Amino acid sequence: LKEIQAEVSSLEPYERQLKGLQADQRKLDEASDVLSGILENRYRSVETIDLLRTYFTSEIVWLSSVEDLVNYVPLDKEAAKTKKKNDAGKYVKDAFVGTTYGTSSLIPISQPSSKSKSKSRKSEAPKINAIKVQGYWRANKSSQNVVYKILEEIKSAEDSPFVFEIDGNALDDNEILQIQSTIPADEYKAPFTMTLPLANPITITQ
Repeated sequence: LKEIQAEVSSLEPYERQLKGLQADQRKLDEASDVLSGILENRYRSVETIDLLRTYFTSEIVWLSSVEDLVNYVPLDKEAAKTKKKNDAGKYVKDAFVGTTYGTSSLIPISQPSSKSKSKSRKSEAPKINAIKVQGYWRANKSSQNVVYKILEEIKSAEDSPFVFEIDGNALDDNEILQIQSTIPADEYKAPFTMTLPLANPITITQ
């Protein structure tokens, strides 16, 4: 027993070193997982934009902006009737092109206060869960219905990254699409906004 205890004592320094290396390995694995997730989400964003491009190929309809929304909640039917604005947060600054070199173009996502954290068991990380596209349609035989046709194509697509049913309730078209139905006499175009919820939200790593 004395011989074994002596051998154990001689190996203890190596055990401490190995435990330290294991802790470092866990940190590296966590950092690697985060980086892999960021890269995967970047590719997902590019794929989503590329997919949208395939739908908006009409010379009558064109996009002016594509924007990520954080913690988007679809409008309920009463809100849709009154055209109540959704409070989803933006993720990228409007003037991101003019952002000072070396500073972030992302809008800081507000975190719950200590009070609200204590009430909830776990504070959920903010997520990009919808894509908002804005654009215009111009005069044509189908009028604004040309935009509704694009929406139907997006909704009926197989393996779509978008979802149009929330908690078992199908979203109405007016919960997804806000469109100006007539073109003013002194204009050649009318605007529309289409908000497309993502089937698999992207968690924001901060």
